[in-house]
Amino acid sequence: MGLFDLFRSDPAADLTKAERMLDDGDAVRALERARKVRNKATDDDDLRARADALVDRAQTQLRTRALETADERESNELFEEAADWLDIAMSHARDDAEREAFDARRTALLARAEEARERAARLAEASDRGVGEDDDDLPVIDLDAHYDTLVDMLTPEVGARYADRPAAFRTAWLQLNEGEAEPAEPVFEALAAETPDDPVLRLERGRCRMLLGRPADAIDDLAHAWEALGDAPLDRAGTLTAPLLWAEAQLAAGDPASVVTKLADRVDPDRDDAALL
Repeated sequence: MGLFDLFRSDPAADLTKAERMLDDGDAVRALERARKVRNKATDDDDLRARADALVDRAQTQLRTRALETADERESNELFEEAADWLDIAMSHARDDAEREAFDARRTALLARAEEARERAARLAEASDRGVGEDDDDLPVIDLDAHYDTLVDMLTPEVGARYADRPAAFRTAWLQLNEGEAEPAEPVFEALAAETPDDPVLRLERGRCRMLLGRPADAIDDLAHAWEALGDAPLDRAGTLTAPLLWAEAQLAAGDPASVVTKLADRVDPDRDDAALL
């Protein structure tokens, strides 16, 4: 055996490792390793076929996860985030027809996001003019009823924290939930400056910062909200939790090591927390 043979990788062993990665849920690394093996295994038809099969399995897993997350984001009316996950699904589409179908849905989601922005602007203007004022261009919107409807989507324990909030908070929260973080953030900034220990204010300011593309600025707010609100879901659908928001901020800020360390003893595979896992 020559010196360089000591450093030469074994494609079959690499593929076995990749298969274990996929079984452990690490589809990204499994896909990357399987592709490398496939490129190397030019003279081994059996190994190449095995690598091809693993690539297909990994892409299926990534595509399925992306579509499930897109569905969850859409159900929470986070249309731009849903469109981003459709982008990921498109990169793992099985064929051109499926890719075109994903792209059509992505285009529709972006259109809904634009409609949401326009609606948020109308809500803000209606709030400034006064609820119930007649206007040929603006619909009559009961902001309090709309606010209460969204609060009802939260768990009773969390929803109670949103009661008796000032009008400025209510308007900003409606805007944020319509995807309009830019006008909402200054309101949450001002309110959080007055009451910095309020976990709801810190949570919503953190969400604003995330939507505005500043995850590093959101981490402290979301960590504070997590400490105060705990691990339990914030909404009745069970899709929104403080630790998940915090983890997404850390990942977006480029610090996956902190996520692994923080969640190492918290994530239970037997619990219904697949997104966190």
